[in-house]
This record gives sequence, structure tokens and C-alpha cells, in this order.
Amino acid sequence: MKIATYNVWNHEIDRREAQLIHMINSVDADIIGLQEVPPAFYAKLKANTHYKHHAYAASDNYKDTGDFVAILCKHPIVEHYTFVKKDSDDDINAHSVILR
Repeated sequence: MKIATYNVWNHEIDRREAQLIHMINSVDADIIGLQEVPPAFYAKLKANTHYKHHAYAASDNYKDTGDFVAILCKHPIVEHYTFVKKDSDDDINAHSVILR
């Protein structure tokens, strides 16, 4: 099984979208974990990559800022959860995915 991860965010993500989608398709991993994925880019990932299975989540403090995590997968996703630890000024979240 081939697994990849990538933090997609920077202030010029709009200029890099096509390049990022091409790179994600070229890597051809079974599972790709993506960090800091804005909602509009996630929609483009679903439409323009060959991955049929997706999961997407964010902590409550960051819903308007684009600090989201996404999973693109060749295999069915049975369940996914977002765990949030709230013991400071900043949420710490972890995204857990169960595959079939």
C-alpha cells in the first residue's frame, strides 16, 4: 500500500491548484492525507482527481480559515472521525479514517 501526505496551503494556492492536482494524480498513492485544504480546493480535488473515496474535517475554531484536513483514497472509507482536544486557546485535532 502506498501512502502520501502533503500540506497544500500557502497564500498563493489559487495559482498552484492545477499543479497540485497534477502532482496528486501523479503520485498515485492508495491513500493521500492532506492538511490545510480550503473548501473550494477540496471540491476541485474531488472533481479532478481519480480518487473515488474522500473524507474532510475541521475543528470548530478554524471552519472559516481553511485549516481543514482531507483524505483521498482508492479504497472505500467505512467511517471517519475528527477528535478535538480543547485544553488551550488552540484546538488540536486528529482525523481518523477506517478503510475497508
